[in-house]
Amino acid sequence: MHTVGKVLIWLVVLAAGAGTVLTAKLIQVRNSHTRKAEKLDADFARVSNQLGKAEAELNSLKAELARELLNWDRAPLQGDTSVIDPRQGRITVNLGRANGLKDKQWLYGFELNANGQPVYRGAFEIAQLGDNQTALVPTFRLRAEDIASLKSGNWRWRTLIPAAFPARHSDLQLQLVKNDELLVDRTANVTEQQKLLKEATAQLMRRREEIIGGPSLPKEDFRPTEEKAGLVAALQEVEEMRNQLLIDVDQLRQQLRQVSSELGKTQEENVSLVKRLPSAAKETASRQP
Repeated sequence: MHTVGKVLIWLVVLAAGAGTVLTAKLIQVRNSHTRKAEKLDADFARVSNQLGKAEAELNSLKAELARELLNWDRAPLQGDTSVIDPRQGRITVNLGRANGLKDKQWLYGFELNANGQPVYRGAFEIAQLGDNQTALVPTFRLRAEDIASLKSGNWRWRTLIPAAFPARHSDLQLQLVKNDELLVDRTANVTEQQKLLKEATAQLMRRREEIIGGPSLPKEDFRPTEEKAGLVAALQEVEEMRNQLLIDVDQLRQQLRQVSSELGKTQEENVSLVKRLPSAAKETASRQP
């Protein structure tokens, strides 16, 4: 065989071996791509399902947002607000006819705190409308806390808010008014009770002094002891008088017993002396039958 033919045969053998190796690698790569494609199909089906749910939820939220925005101003008014008379809640705002406001219109104020968060302050009525400045008065009863919380600054004003907010605010204001009236009533009751307690304490002290004595009792000499020093002192005085009377009676009894004893001795002595007299024997004999 010619040398070139042998070389060609070896080349064919080498090519066949290389082809076998390449075919195996190709099959391996194809299987790997097949598995990846199947995984991607499964992931696509799963994500497509989640995407459909997310889109449905997004559409629902958009519809809810659209319904909610119907109860609010699309563009709230914002301007510098100054508190003119905090006791009456009278304020002014740099808004007016140029902003589409009308006389006697109600505006709902939201004060922006230090963090930029709005705080609802209630409904205000336009009392004096100007082109670029308007005076407002509150439509609710001001309490001490409301007066203290009114501060000048940058407020956000709306001409329309959901009905639940003013209703809730009115309910709370009514409840606060009832609580204030109840507090006033309870305070008056406590004041009356304290007054009665003070009077009762004074009466108790008076009665106590009338019993045991005290500085407020009269001290005139012509008054009886119970009026000057109290009933206890009067009872002690009467008791001392009684004790003295008992002592005096006991002494008199002792004296009476002593006098009686001496009288008996005297009688006995008299009888003895009488018997010793001479005339006594004759008179005695003459009297015998």
